[in-house]
Amino acid sequence: MIRKTGMSFIAMLRKNVLLRGLCHALHIGDMKRWWFFHSHKDIANFRSYIISQIHINIAKFEKEIIGNPALYDKRYQDILGAYDQFLMSPEEYYMLDFANKGLQERSLYISDFEMHRLLMGYNGGGVNTESELMDKVAFCKKMNSYIGRAITEVTSAKDFEQFKVFARGHKQLFCKPNYECKGVGIFYQEINNEQSIVDCFNKMIEAGGRWIVEEKIIQTRKMAVWNTSCVNTIRYYSMMDRKGNYNVLPHCLRTGRKGSIVDNAGSGGVFAAIDPSTGIVITDGVDEMGRYYNSHPDSKVRFKGWQVPRWEELCHLVESAHRKMLPRHRYIGWDWALTENGWVLIEANWGQFLNQYVEKTGRRKEWLECTGLHDYKFNHKRLKAHAL
Repeated sequence: MIRKTGMSFIAMLRKNVLLRGLCHALHIGDMKRWWFFHSHKDIANFRSYIISQIHINIAKFEKEIIGNPALYDKRYQDILGAYDQFLMSPEEYYMLDFANKGLQERSLYISDFEMHRLLMGYNGGGVNTESELMDKVAFCKKMNSYIGRAITEVTSAKDFEQFKVFARGHKQLFCKPNYECKGVGIFYQEINNEQSIVDCFNKMIEAGGRWIVEEKIIQTRKMAVWNTSCVNTIRYYSMMDRKGNYNVLPHCLRTGRKGSIVDNAGSGGVFAAIDPSTGIVITDGVDEMGRYYNSHPDSKVRFKGWQVPRWEELCHLVESAHRKMLPRHRYIGWDWALTENGWVLIEANWGQFLNQYVEKTGRRKEWLECTGLHDYKFNHKRLKAHAL
């Protein structure tokens, strides 16, 4: 039986492109985020929300100071100051180890929020520009020659017949909420019989919203050495300045943990920086909690010195893909997986400039120069609610 459900309240909110874009920039995941950006005016409430995130992140990263009021208040004030001065989110404060950095060193880093503000401003407040990346279905259709796998979409109960045909032809499916990020809501489904098709479809309908369904990517053995339960990927950063020069900065190897179906940081993934000229891993691995690893904690493969296979091929593909997204995208963070048939594009976005986190090196100056936005002046009045 196929269940028909009305669109949930949160699903209706997620249909607003502006809200999706700004929420992605801040990595905020609950219902409040949709309201705070709704009018562009509720700055006080948004600041209150940032304050709530400070408490959440202290509990996540430094729960040992909760019982020490003096130390807790000192940390709270410092995190709030980092947000006021550098637009650093509370999560970034910890991931970039701001507690152990002075003002001068902090100024070397660029936050995801500042990147989004600049990119939106460059395109005239172009939230719709980022939606070209965030809308996974539309993006995959536009970049079809780079995707390398079959996809379909599910938006309502009327899509069942189309989904059933797709599921019968592809026995291993990955189902993703169309506008989510950081691996939120993704699930894997094996199609063993007709009931499994119905169950998979109902799960998406009950959750509401728009879904993209993909056939499972089968990675090469060389990439699977890191972890076999998920596809290990390359986060590749490409930039184009206003003169048309193509630029890159150190990229990231993203590896999953045993049993996880995604390699995202929020699911325990371990990352390492890649030399863009050689494709060789140049750092130890690090996870979201700031723990460093010489070797992968599960597979024991050593990070430093590992050569990403078919690197030159990937470099040429990314430049070709980026030029297809011009002139509206100065900067893109791409996620790629390697199959026996070559590199395939998973998705792309503006956020999570992971190499700063992995290397613990601020790259604000380089990012601004590579994108040609080092001297760009945009309409601050139009975006004042974003700047807070």
